[in-house]
Amino acid sequence: MLSIKEKKELHVMRILSNFPEITQRALSQKLDISLGAVNYVLSSIHEKNYINVKRFKNIRNRLAKRYSLTKKGHLEKSRLLKKLIKFKREEYSLLNIEINALSNEYYVDEPNQEED
Repeated sequence: MLSIKEKKELHVMRILSNFPEITQRALSQKLDISLGAVNYVLSSIHEKNYINVKRFKNIRNRLAKRYSLTKKGHLEKSRLLKKLIKFKREEYSLLNIEINALSNEYYVDEPNQEED
């Protein structure tokens, strides 16, 4: 299972892969976390060399940032995705077992409609 920090880092890296010019404010809204938390995660993954940050002037001639995953960032994203998929498959398997058990119990306990 991923730690909370790994989950946040993975979510940020996944979004940055698709939206490199996303603002920190938009990222915070998309992830439903505070702007400070977004800044913390971005700083953390930047320090680990998972992302590059380039400043540029946007169409409103305002200073903006463009984020791109580094090779190391792509490798970490893949590692975390693999770990998440493994966990989700195990969770899915356990849910299937529980659903089958509940279904069996329901059909065993279901009153016979003809008896009423």
